[in-house]
Amino acid sequence: MDILEITKEEAEKYHADYHKGNTPRRVSEGYCHNCNAVVTIVPIIYGIIENDEVTLKTAEKEERLIIGSLDQVKEGIEVSMFGCKICKSALPRYGTIL
Repeated sequence: MDILEITKEEAEKYHADYHKGNTPRRVSEGYCHNCNAVVTIVPIIYGIIENDEVTLKTAEKEERLIIGSLDQVKEGIEVSMFGCKICKSALPRYGTIL
């Protein structure tokens, strides 16, 4: 929005029109230094509640997400939001949270 100097509504319409054409949605990709390749990136979920455990563990087995350790989450320490689908390593260059 800022770069194109347009409103949120105009940006949403532009985005929708972009995908209506010949540009299908793609799975997010990034470079993994461990794999030395462009790979699919998946979200890392830190801490799961009992009600969601079965669903999230199933999604992890299907390689749709990575369940991160809550031990990694400490005040003032950034943790990765995404990881490599292949080797499961964290990819902080694609986003972190405090």
